[in-house]
This record gives sequence, structure tokens and C-alpha cells, in this order.
Amino acid sequence: MKVIKYILLILSMGQFFPLESFWQSNFFWFFIWIICFHLGWFYMECLQYKQINSVVLCLLALINIWLLPSFPYLMLGLLTIELRELFSRKKTVLILSLMAIVSGFIWSTLTIWPQVDYLMFTVSIVIICGYLAEQATRLEVQETSLYEFRTQADEQEERLIEQKAQMIAMEEIHTLNERNRISRDLHDTVGHTLSTIVIQLAAIEKLTEEKMPQASAMLKQLHHFTKEGLSDVRQVIHQLKPKHYQKFAFIEQVHHFISDFEHNSPIKVYFNNNQLLWSLSPEQELLFMRAIQEFLSNSSKHSQADEVRIQCHFTDSTVILTMMDNGKGTDTIKPQMGITGMKERTKLLGGKVQIQSALNKGFKVRIVLPKGGSSYDG
Repeated sequence: MKVIKYILLILSMGQFFPLESFWQSNFFWFFIWIICFHLGWFYMECLQYKQINSVVLCLLALINIWLLPSFPYLMLGLLTIELRELFSRKKTVLILSLMAIVSGFIWSTLTIWPQVDYLMFTVSIVIICGYLAEQATRLEVQETSLYEFRTQADEQEERLIEQKAQMIAMEEIHTLNERNRISRDLHDTVGHTLSTIVIQLAAIEKLTEEKMPQASAMLKQLHHFTKEGLSDVRQVIHQLKPKHYQKFAFIEQVHHFISDFEHNSPIKVYFNNNQLLWSLSPEQELLFMRAIQEFLSNSSKHSQADEVRIQCHFTDSTVILTMMDNGKGTDTIKPQMGITGMKERTKLLGGKVQIQSALNKGFKVRIVLPKGGSSYDG
């Protein structure tokens, strides 16, 4: 539509040149007025308060009719497009109708009435431009709706991906827990039983070695088989024991803590993590757990939040813990509330803390730790 408006603008300027009054003694006045009128439209188009500017343009158009009865009808088409872009259809029709009434009053005072074909052509221009503006408005609404739909679809897809990753992580944690339980049960039952049998067989073998050599030989063979069986059981236990169980134990611990917190608080906590690329050190786990506990405690006591989002993101060289709530926030971040201790512990592990907050915009804490960070690294 902007191209059409510029075309109408240029044509409406050229409309005056065939007029005899334009080339008479008042040529300079007409020329200056046309230039000012068109420049006014251009700059008002670029300003912020376009509705007020459009009203001013309508008034200028009426003044133009008073000064120059041969009003540039193409400019009416331009005003029609501009009004429809800013107002509803009813308001646009109302404004144009009022302009027509005022124009008729001006013509009656000047005792000059335009020809019928001039009026018909002007009405046609207004109708055509109004139709084009209407179609452009509908197209803009459709494009806006389509953009919002795509944005919602993208957000929903991201949420589904996060939920899927969360479900996979939970299933993997559940599987690892089950394997760990089975290996522990085997070790505590079958492993201990076989160990006792091996010890008892070795003792019986020694006792029967002189008086019952044949039985002692059989016991020796049975002792050997039992030791092999115990070795096989220990190997199975070792295979069942998750190699990276410790890596997932921290995530499971966070889930348990969040579940207990939600049980005792109205705040809803959303926790998600990406793929765990490496295991946290005990110091890092302790720091993150204390940070999460401190943040949830502050959100519950001070922020008046009803939602907290926590994300643990692993990269090849760092791990990032991000915590944010939707509470009242603050423009002044006080050094207490556990922030000083959090910064000191993070610095000891070679990391850094970023804190953001603003009034009515919640509170956000971001902790970045390097891979393998430990307070004993030197």
C-alpha cells in the first residue's frame, strides 16, 4: 500500500499543472501550498501519533478546498487509504462523510460547484482506494494471525521437545535406579550367602583333610566351583551397577527436593535439563543444591511469586544453572539473602554468578561453573 500512496501523492501534485488558475498571478501561492501540503503528509506519515496527524491532514484538505476549489481528488484517495489504516471502517466512512458535508458547505459559500463528472470521478477514486485499503487491512490482519499462529506453534514445539527430553531423562534415571537396586539386592543377598558358603567350605575342607581325604577333595572342588560362582555374581553386579549413576543422582536429588518444596508451597516449580555430558564434582553438586534451596526459599518468602523456572544446561566445558521467578522483583539487590555466600562458593570453584532483577519483573540468578571445578584444584 505504501507504493500506491506514493503514486497517488505524485499524481496529485501533477494534477494542478493543467489548471489555468495555477499559472495566473497566484501561481507562487498555489505552488507553495501544494509543496507544504505534500511535505506535511510525508512527515506526518513518519510521526508516532498518526491518528491525530490524519485528523490534521483532513483539516488541511478542507482548507485546501477553501483556497483552491479544484481540490486534488487523488489526494482524497490518499487520505482514504491513510484513514482506513488507522481507523475502523465505520469511523473512516464517518470522517469522509463529514469532509464531504463541510466541502459542500465551502463550495456553497464560494458559489462554485464542481461538475458532475468531477464529483463522480472523485467518488470513484475514494471507493477504489477504500477497497484497496480494506483489502490491505484484511491481509495485514491475516499476516498477523499467521505470525502469531507460527509463533505459538514454535513455542509449543519447543515445549514438546523440552518435555520429551525431560521424560527421556526421567526414564533413564528410573532405569538406572532399578538397576542399582537390583545390583544392591544381589550383593546383599546372593553375594553375602555365597561368601559365607565359600568361607564355610574352606573351613570344612581343612577339618576333613586328614581323616576324610576323599570328602576333603570333593569339598575342595565344591569350594572352587562356589568361588567361581561368587566371582560370576560379582561380575553381574558390577555390570548391573550403572557406570554413570552418580551423574544422574544429582538430577534425581533435585527432582526430590522440588517435589517436597511444591508439597509445602503454592509455588509451581519447572525444572529441566539437557543431556548430562559429564558428572558434577561433589563441591559443584553441593553448591547447586544450596543455590536452588536458597532461591526457592527467597521466592517463597520475599518475591510473592507463583512460578519458578530452573534449568541446568551442560556444555562441553561448563555447566549453567539458571533460576528465575515471576515475582515482584526489586530495583535494589541487597547483599544478604544468601547472595554473598553463593558468590564466594562459586568463586572458589572457578565460576561466576550473574543476578538480574527489576521491579515487577521477577528475580533471576545464573551460575556458571567450569567442568571439573573443585575448591581443591589449587
